[in-house]
Amino acid sequence: MFPRDDLTREKWVRFVRRHRAKWQPLVLCSVHFELSDFERRLDLNFGQGSSFKTKRWLKKDAVPTKDCVQQ
Repeated sequence: MFPRDDLTREKWVRFVRRHRAKWQPLVLCSVHFELSDFERRLDLNFGQGSSFKTKRWLKKDAVPTKDCVQQ
């Protein structure tokens, strides 16, 4: 999901609009971020068959930097 912070959100929008001028913010694929932009968090499931595992979460201040457009 797009960040709520206006400054970070604008950086995301500028990144994408370099190649898609009319693009409107909805979602952005994780491939546009470095591995260091993510953190692991514990995800607990206390329902039937309780389990826990770690999930990858994007850091709040992460800004997309990896371009995937082929020229």
